[in-house]
Amino acid sequence: MLASFLLSIVLGLGDSRTESQPEKKMDKSARSIDEQYVRENLERCLHPTKIEFLEGGQVKLEFDFREKSSSQEASFTPPIGRDMKDLFRWTVRGEEGRGGGAKRGNDELRGLKISNSGMAHLNLWFKDDLEAEFVFVQNGTSSARHTAALVFTSTAGSSIGSNLGNQCASYVQGKLEKWAGTVEPIPTGNTVKVKLAARNGTFESYRDGQLTQKMPYSTKNFSSGRLGFLWGGGIGGLVQKLEIKGAIDMKKVAEERRKSGR
Repeated sequence: MLASFLLSIVLGLGDSRTESQPEKKMDKSARSIDEQYVRENLERCLHPTKIEFLEGGQVKLEFDFREKSSSQEASFTPPIGRDMKDLFRWTVRGEEGRGGGAKRGNDELRGLKISNSGMAHLNLWFKDDLEAEFVFVQNGTSSARHTAALVFTSTAGSSIGSNLGNQCASYVQGKLEKWAGTVEPIPTGNTVKVKLAARNGTFESYRDGQLTQKMPYSTKNFSSGRLGFLWGGGIGGLVQKLEIKGAIDMKKVAEERRKSGR
């Protein structure tokens, strides 16, 4: 018995870790036609800063918007704009000073500028098995009326999301429907990390890595959706980074890409 136990340790058989591991090499023929198509085309369609495919059809994506990569502009609907009048656009030179907020350090004020109200979604369909986090910098006066949410939006236009990291909320066509938690304003110039996790009928809101709220959702209604940003209440702010880990809806993405010829 002792010999068998020691042998299992040497061979790693006693390791019961459940964390997602990088994908092991596998025969391409073992993948579906849709999955292989998505894997071969996803990077050139979305132009993420980093991409990593995991087991089980999952992917890890990172977008560093401080780089202001023009190739990422068409990765969203609507596209990232360049005009000062656009509500979803790149920052311009006069806005890109260096910060004074206590949590900001010396990060440049570069990235995606969101203002007033709007929605924008990444052009990628996920199953309801995902988590995502964005880095948000508050510009201008903060208010409890503000919305800066990371949302998962269904094919019918309903959304579930994490608003400023301390409120779970559901939306219908961008309009607030139900919520749990109260928005805590962010001091001007400060940065927070806003995270959304959704799986198995429950979605969660996190601020700076701390779980703040939970709410149920219908797995039937959210079996497939797109990840995006929703903002309102006259807010002004920057999205500097977006990180996503989720299971891609391979069939839906492949169908959409083939129709568009991309």
